[in-house]
This record gives sequence, structure tokens and C-alpha cells, in this order.
Amino acid sequence: MIQIWSQQELFNKSNLVVIATPIATGDTKEHGPLPVAGFHDQRVIGVETTFAVIAVLKGALAGKTLILHHYRADGMQVPNGPWLVSFDPKLKQGFRLYLVRQAHGRYAPTEGQLDPELSMYLLSNAR
Repeated sequence: MIQIWSQQELFNKSNLVVIATPIATGDTKEHGPLPVAGFHDQRVIGVETTFAVIAVLKGALAGKTLILHHYRADGMQVPNGPWLVSFDPKLKQGFRLYLVRQAHGRYAPTEGQLDPELSMYLLSNAR
């Protein structure tokens, strides 16, 4: 069962809340099952997406960019599986991101890697 938090709950549980647009994305060396209990049939590849931050709504950010760590399906996506995310920097879309800080200065979705889409809200084209 999916637990969908309200935006206030997301805000409260996040280290950082920003409005940002993706500017670059690339795979990491992570390949294997999704590192979340119960979804080891979902093969994934780690991804780092760099965002240009337009506004900080909660928390502190050193600089004007951040790196979001997330996963994409490696091949077929498991039916009724995780809600993985992807970003196309060419679209110049704006997002409100609810994030928690990870090691090495990266950020992850507040709701976790199982359903990261629930921590991100598409706003508009942010030219």
C-alpha cells in the first residue's frame, strides 16, 4: 500500500525544499535490484540529476545547484512496482522538490526511493 503524505508532512520531514529545474542527468555505477525491501525483482540503474535551484523554501543550500540521487528501471519496469522518476533537462521544467540529505552532499526524495515521484511536483516550464 502506498503512503501518500500531505505537502505539509513532506515539508516537515524534508531537510531541503526547493523550486528547481534539471540541467544535467547521468547514470552512476549502481546496477542491480532496487535497494528497497520487497522490490528486489525491479532491476535499476542509479542516476544523478543536477538541478539549478530557483528558490529555497526550507533549509540551506551552499551554492545554486544540487544533485538528486534516484533510480531508473534497467529494462522492464515491474507491474504495480515503484514510481520511478526521470528528468529531461531540454524541457526546462520547474519542480518543487522535497528532499533529504544523503552522504557525499547528494539529496534523495523525502518519501524514499520506492516512490520518489511522490516527493516531486511539476510546476511549469521554467525558462
